[in-house]
Amino acid sequence: MVKKNTKKTKTIAETIKDSKKILSKNKKPKRQGTMESVANEAAEFLKYTADAHKKRQEEKRELQKKANESLIQRKPKKSKKIEKKPKNEVKSSPVKKTKAAPAAKAKASAKNDAKAVEKKTEKKDKKSVTPVKSTATKAKPASTKKKDAPPVKTSPKKDAPSAAVANKKKPNKQVSNLIAQGLAAGMIDVVFCIDTTGSMNEYLEKTKDTVNKIVEQVKEKSKGESVSVRFGIVAYRDHPPQETTYLTKVQDLCTAEEVLDYIKTLDCQGGGDGAEAVFDGLWEASKNITWRDSKTLPSLRYIFHIGDQPPHGDKYGGYSELWGTSGCPCKIDVNKVAHVINIEQIRYKLIKIGKKLDLMAKEFQEKFTLFEEQPIEDATDMDIKITDMIIRELIPDTDANLDV
Repeated sequence: MVKKNTKKTKTIAETIKDSKKILSKNKKPKRQGTMESVANEAAEFLKYTADAHKKRQEEKRELQKKANESLIQRKPKKSKKIEKKPKNEVKSSPVKKTKAAPAAKAKASAKNDAKAVEKKTEKKDKKSVTPVKSTATKAKPASTKKKDAPPVKTSPKKDAPSAAVANKKKPNKQVSNLIAQGLAAGMIDVVFCIDTTGSMNEYLEKTKDTVNKIVEQVKEKSKGESVSVRFGIVAYRDHPPQETTYLTKVQDLCTAEEVLDYIKTLDCQGGGDGAEAVFDGLWEASKNITWRDSKTLPSLRYIFHIGDQPPHGDKYGGYSELWGTSGCPCKIDVNKVAHVINIEQIRYKLIKIGKKLDLMAKEFQEKFTLFEEQPIEDATDMDIKITDMIIRELIPDTDANLDV
């Protein structure tokens, strides 16, 4: 026999309604509870952090107050320690002075002991005298010499320079001025940077007389002192195609005889347009000359720039056929040259021939720290004027005009 199902089967719509009722009963209260609990926890957390922050601030303030009070109480203690320092100096001073071997120092120590007797008791005086006797009999260790060195060596150091200066002041006033400037037994390096184009022949020949004049005057004005003088030559012309012979020629520092022989090998010709390779010549004179070291002996460094035409570039006023707007094709400008001249502490002296170098001179005066300009109309007095510049700086009290 087959049994029939007596249970009623639910439809799909009824099952969906039942499931929705169950979900609405279970989920809605849980969501409300979670949101309220999170809000409560956040409020409690904010209150806790605010209270903790206030407590920390109060604790910091209390610590600062305690620290300030402790500093105020410690200040008088430091003054007491400072007062104790002179007591230690009284004990150490007689010991250092009595260790010296000569009789004169022994007398000085005896006077110091007598003063100590007036201030202290007899027991303290005996203790200070006994270690002095023991150190005199024993061999002097290296440690005691180091302590006694400062008081012993101070007197001869003060006396020695006074005696040396007294001996140096005897010859004449000129030598005393040379000593005051720190140029006694010093060095003078002179470099002539010369434009050797066609219009400069008489000035090149006059440099020979200038070299001889400098040597004679330095020897005459620095009597009793040995001042070493060295000379160099930088000859410049122009860039090709304006000039095809050479751009620059350099003779490094040498004696007067050697530089005179080198000048004989030079001549003046060519040049092309109205501007020349001025920056090339000054770069060689400042950068590639082996200036002597001035650390061991005081020295004076000179560049005497002798020329009548400006460098390439419209701002200098010279006629440049190819490089008027761009400037010198070597890409060397006044800033590069000034940087080297100022670092090497070179005295730049412009021997300005004519009026075409006015714009160049203004810019050089702004850039070079040690700048001087000497205008000349011809080469007759060039040797005297250049020598005057050196002698005035070597010995300031001498007359500006030298005898021919």
